[in-house]
Amino acid sequence: MPQVGQWMEVKHTFPQEAVDAFAKYSGDNNPIHLSEEYAKGGGKRHFKGCVVHGLLVSGLFSMLFGRSFAGALYVTQELKFKKPVHVGDKLTARIEVLRSRAISRGDEVLLSCSTVVTNESQGNTAIEGEAKVLLPR
Repeated sequence: MPQVGQWMEVKHTFPQEAVDAFAKYSGDNNPIHLSEEYAKGGGKRHFKGCVVHGLLVSGLFSMLFGRSFAGALYVTQELKFKKPVHVGDKLTARIEVLRSRAISRGDEVLLSCSTVVTNESQGNTAIEGEAKVLLPR
């Protein structure tokens, strides 16, 4: 049974190929994700390079839940996109158990967890939020 304060993290970097694949399958082909030239100054905002889709980055939380808790089912995920993540940035995604309680007839546990992506390359918090997942007991 997961305990309050228990945490898991993973380090990851997204290459342009992953961003291109996500754009293809999600249909989000915004040029800030796909064109270095556009991202650096072709639009109203200027970025350091291609920006990784926020939902692709937040997929690291799903990976952590799936690897850490067999049978975990997402219930909710709140996300705040604080800063952009660029292709090649070194990231650390972390989940931490905030609350745990038995539900139903005691055969499932509802976990509330903080979810944070730190951008080690830029020294900031890129994404933060809170997730709820159901676990078999």
